[in-house]
Amino acid sequence: MTVQEQIKKEVTLREQLKKFLIKGYYGFNTILTLGLGMRLGIFDYLYAKSKKTLALQQFLQWILHQMNLSKNLVMILNFLMLGFT
Repeated sequence: MTVQEQIKKEVTLREQLKKFLIKGYYGFNTILTLGLGMRLGIFDYLYAKSKKTLALQQFLQWILHQMNLSKNLVMILNFLMLGFT
């Protein structure tokens, strides 16, 4: 191993500080975002909005399930496809 290769493999203090500062910055931003989100009620808003979306999704799944149970799903889908083409 040459001296040049050995120098390239060594981790410098500058590189270690750079990694430490970047990780600290990410952690600070995470804490700041979490604090602001909780104080402003952003997380409550997003939770309520996701509940509405989940309720709609469950309703649509129930409708498809009921249509499938009635065995008319193929006929209904064919009708819808003819209507949109």
